[in-house]
Amino acid sequence: MTATTERTESSELRRVRVHELRRLTTIILDNERPFHSLREEVLGIKRILADSSSVFDPVVENIADGEIKTPNGVAISPTMAAMCVDDFARTVQFLRGVHETILRCSEKSSGRPVSVLYVGCGPYAALATPLMSVLTPDQAVFSLVDVNPKSIASAKSVMEFLGFCDHVDEFRVADAASLDLGPIAPPDILVIEMLRALLKAEPQVAVSRHLIGQIPEMILVPGRIEIRLELVNIGSEFSPVGVEHKRDRIAVGNVFTLDQPALASWKGNSKDSIAAAAIRVPAFDKTRYTPMLFTDILVSGDHSLTDYNSGLSIPRPLSVLGEFESGDLIQFEYVLGEMPHLRAKKAIR
Repeated sequence: MTATTERTESSELRRVRVHELRRLTTIILDNERPFHSLREEVLGIKRILADSSSVFDPVVENIADGEIKTPNGVAISPTMAAMCVDDFARTVQFLRGVHETILRCSEKSSGRPVSVLYVGCGPYAALATPLMSVLTPDQAVFSLVDVNPKSIASAKSVMEFLGFCDHVDEFRVADAASLDLGPIAPPDILVIEMLRALLKAEPQVAVSRHLIGQIPEMILVPGRIEIRLELVNIGSEFSPVGVEHKRDRIAVGNVFTLDQPALASWKGNSKDSIAAAAIRVPAFDKTRYTPMLFTDILVSGDHSLTDYNSGLSIPRPLSVLGEFESGDLIQFEYVLGEMPHLRAKKAIR
C-alpha cells in the first residue's frame, strides 16, 4: 500500500466518522426526543471517539488505575472518565445544556466565536467533541484542560484524527483547582463535570470556587446542583412495570446548593468547610420512612437530571454524626480538602 493510498483511506475514514458523529449528535440535540431513549446514540458516539484516539486504551482490570489524588479531591482515571459517557442520560442532558448555552451566548458575542473552558475533559472531551461536528470554529472554540496528561494526549489525538483542531484554542495539562486563567480574554462558558452523587470525593466545588472566583461573569455549566432531604418509604419507590403507583415521601428541604450566587457568597470563606442548611426533622414513623438525600442537577435551561435519571442522581441514605430523633435539628456542612463530602450532625440543643 502506498503512502498516497493510506492517506486517501484515512481521509475517507475520517469523513465517514465525522458524518456519523454529526448524525448522532443531531439526533441527541433534538429536544423532541426523550433523553432516556437515546442510549444507542450515545454509545455510538462513544465508539467513534474511542476509535479516533490513537493513544488511549481503557484499562480492563483495575479501572481506577491512573486516578490522581489532588488537594481538593480525586481526579478519576481516564478509564473511569471514559466510562462516564455510558451514563447516557447524563451525557445527553449535558450535551444539550452545553449546546444551548453556546447558542444563547452567540446571540451576544458580536460575531466572535463563543469561548468555552472545559475542565476535566477526560480522554474523549465527550461534552465538546460531538458539538464540534455541528458547530463551526466561527461559532465556538474550546480550551480543554485535564490534570491527567494521558487524557489530554488522547483528547488531542481525537481532535487531530477528526480534523477538529481548529475548534480548540488550547490543550492544557493542569489541576483546574489551581489553574491561573491570567490576563487572557475571559471565557464565556465554564464547563465542569467532576461529579458524583452528593458532590462526594471529586473536586467540583473546589474547581467551581477557584475558577468562578477569577472570572465571575463566566456562565457555569452545570448551572445549579442541589442536594435535598426527603423521608422516603422505600417500599413504595418502585412498582412492577405497568402498575400505577404513587411514591410515599415527605419533603424536608434543600440542604446544599452549588450555583453562582452560592459561589459569590462563599468568596470570603477560608475555612476547611462551607456551612450549609440547618434542617429540623419533622415527626416521622421510623418503621415506615428512611431519611434520604437526593442530588438534582440543572445543567442549563430545561435540561436537568433528577431522581434515578442518572448515576449522579440516585438517592443515598442520610448519614448523621450521632443518633437523631423526630424534631431534632440537623446541621449540614460541606467539607473541603482531599476527600470533599457533605457532612451532617445533630445540633446541640
